[in-house]
Amino acid sequence: MDKIERVARAICAARGKNPDGDSGTGALRTVRRGNLVTQDRDPIPNWRLSETDAKVFIAAQEALEMGDDT
Repeated sequence: MDKIERVARAICAARGKNPDGDSGTGALRTVRRGNLVTQDRDPIPNWRLSETDAKVFIAAQEALEMGDDT
């Protein structure tokens, strides 16, 4: 697990969501189950929705650690 995923999971958990829970926002796909054809969404874990926030947090933290006052 890389740093971005760890931070994204922590952000997701802080928001009260299960990081591994399905976000329900994946692309639509057609699925055949026996004689039934239906559509559902590709499962995307909740933590993936916090990746951008995690990248921003990591960048800000690294800037603070560098002590760059410009």
